[in-house]
Amino acid sequence: MSTSLRRTAAGFAAVALLLFAGALPAKALSNTTAANAAATWLVAQRASDGSVDFGYQQFADNTTEALIGIAAATDPTLQSGIDAMLAYVKTAAPTYGSQVMGAAKLAVLASAYGHDVSSYFGVNAVSVINAAVTSNGTFGKGAFGDAWILIGLQRAGGTPTSAMCDGLAGQQDASGAFGYIAGGFNADIDITGLAATALSICPTTAAKSALAKAITWLDGQQQSDGSWPNPYSPVNTTALAAMSKIAVGSPSTTALNWLVSQQAADGGLSYGGSSDPYATAQALPSVALQYRVMQAVAHAGGVPVAPLVGHEESDALLGGPFYVMDFVDGD
Repeated sequence: MSTSLRRTAAGFAAVALLLFAGALPAKALSNTTAANAAATWLVAQRASDGSVDFGYQQFADNTTEALIGIAAATDPTLQSGIDAMLAYVKTAAPTYGSQVMGAAKLAVLASAYGHDVSSYFGVNAVSVINAAVTSNGTFGKGAFGDAWILIGLQRAGGTPTSAMCDGLAGQQDASGAFGYIAGGFNADIDITGLAATALSICPTTAAKSALAKAITWLDGQQQSDGSWPNPYSPVNTTALAAMSKIAVGSPSTTALNWLVSQQAADGGLSYGGSSDPYATAQALPSVALQYRVMQAVAHAGGVPVAPLVGHEESDALLGGPFYVMDFVDGD
């Protein structure tokens, strides 16, 4: 099985909406080399059957998320490894895609690679997702899972309903944070970042209000070095928070700079000081070219982005790559 490594605008938008979606180096506004190095390391972590393990042996899910991250790269030499990973996902899809979270992530994967999103590997994500929604618009997966599902539904060509959007918004704390329940509400930056990214595609008044509060809360948690704190996985946390800022058209350059600073010599992104597949997969979209991600978001619609005039990757003119955006009046 072969698939073109060329990414469509919709594919870049799918990556930007994740998840998760490649970071900027301290000197430049883009770094293809960093993204390709991270993707090369991640592809090399696959097992002989093409699967990737983030450490908790959910192979289909982990391989799908790894592929979504790798979609941000541009190196054609990765193709054979990508094909092997896709072949593994195809084998696992009938079982994995019958679950709502699996169906959602398969839809994001299909969109990121420019494949048919209507029935990817035999999975109709729109049908699976619509069948799983509860009477209050949620999916019973918590804010993190529900956010993934809304993003997947949109990437599959479906439309999140008002009930779904408001169901996610209703899981927000008064502080503006999203989180989890364990002996009470626990605010969580990762969950808030992904929830904000999902809310950015929702048109309802409640969703827009929740999005604004979430972004304000995230801004208040960001540290002076550009990262967001997490004692265990600051790379993952910063990647998810940074993606939400890209999704609303306000990327944090300091966050993207910080992410690239965490890249190890082998190309991976770190968790606890060592290159880690999950951290690398989640950081890769923020490690892709910011210009291309923003251009894709603009093409996809739904997020206000000033027109992008051009992008220069050479260092010759200004000492580093740069892009030019048009001027537009604010609200």
